[in-house]
Amino acid sequence: MNTKLVWLPNLFTSLTLVSGFYSITLAMDGALDAAVHAIMVAMVFDFLDGWVARRTNTVTAFGKEYDSLCDMVAFGLAPALTVYQLLTWDSLLVWLIPAIYSCAVAMRLARFNTKEGSNVSFEGLPCTVGGPFVVLTCYFMDTYSPASGVLLAVVAMTIAVLMNSKVPYRSLKQNHRYFRGVIKFVLPAVMSISMLASPLNTLAGVLMLYTISPVLGIRRLVQQRRALVQSNSG
Repeated sequence: MNTKLVWLPNLFTSLTLVSGFYSITLAMDGALDAAVHAIMVAMVFDFLDGWVARRTNTVTAFGKEYDSLCDMVAFGLAPALTVYQLLTWDSLLVWLIPAIYSCAVAMRLARFNTKEGSNVSFEGLPCTVGGPFVVLTCYFMDTYSPASGVLLAVVAMTIAVLMNSKVPYRSLKQNHRYFRGVIKFVLPAVMSISMLASPLNTLAGVLMLYTISPVLGIRRLVQQRRALVQSNSG
């Protein structure tokens, strides 16, 4: 382990927490668009802390625990407060739904830290995807519309369930066969151009595809099994 650079990934982790805290203050002041952008910045720092830790060989148990605490702020409390600010019903659900979502993120992080890690897949949707997906729903919805409030509540509860489910989600930390050859170079180029042209729309599309990716995988698996059964019967 490179002990001289242990501070570097922790710096990015701290910036994740700072971005999440800043998002909370913005949401409390009613600047919801800015609050959403702050969580997007937190996503960048959260990616960088893990990437830097692996590249510099500075992965530590402290860093893992610290990362989870910061993730709770940036992808748990900050999205929950944004949802709370947008739900205008005269009902107990206005604070109960964000509270349930916050608990779901805390349980997801605790389960992640107490289970044996895997570089291939996650059990349940990562909160670093779920939180940004929820706040992007807030960003694109018609603010304060009753119908949009129902949609936002459904999305938040669905994400809460997916985070604590046993649905497998592929980890992007390792290189997979899908990214070999031409795709390895074409996909990043297309993503870069899309992010420059329309960053939030592109990010929303990517997060949605990742969220529903297990459904696409199940469909492919069913098709493969049907083809195998048909070939055996023939």
